[in-house]
Amino acid sequence: VQHHKDECMYELSSGYTTNAGHFHSETAEQPWVYINLFSSQARQMTHGNCHDLYNNMYNYWNFKKFIHLHERLCCSFWHVT
Repeated sequence: VQHHKDECMYELSSGYTTNAGHFHSETAEQPWVYINLFSSQARQMTHGNCHDLYNNMYNYWNFKKFIHLHERLCCSFWHVT
């Protein structure tokens, strides 16, 4: 969207889209602390096994994030009010 027409920025940017989720850029990198623990094992695997390992790791990370979502929302709510 950047370096395009000005109207495209307002029309297609997620910042101007209703009900679009936003997060700071550090959120996307938080799982790497956990996943780097398995990098030495992944280095010795075939491409397919390595791909499966990372898929399973991210699935587990998202599962944990979803399970604890209610706690984080409650804390955020009380912090805001």
